[in-house]
Amino acid sequence: VALTLAVAALAVRAWRRHRARFRRIACRASGWTLTDAAGVEHPALLETHARLGALLALVFRHGPRARFHVVLAPDNLDAATRRQLLLLLARAGIAHAA
Repeated sequence: VALTLAVAALAVRAWRRHRARFRRIACRASGWTLTDAAGVEHPALLETHARLGALLALVFRHGPRARFHVVLAPDNLDAATRRQLLLLLARAGIAHAA
């Protein structure tokens, strides 16, 4: 019983930690912004990105040490938005993850 309760507590903790903190990502003339569930915008820096087959992985830094990782599948974005994002990332002068 104790082991079951411990596993359940760890599962709840992991679920809370890995829940998406931000609901929207936008690239504006002033830079990247991450919008949380309350609608508050947080400025962010795109640290790196990588194409993993059909997936697109993005890593943002917001605040002094906080990072936000996003993995976008082809069905997360419509084709036109995905194409624009890929072009934007290709033109950007940021480091690519290996």
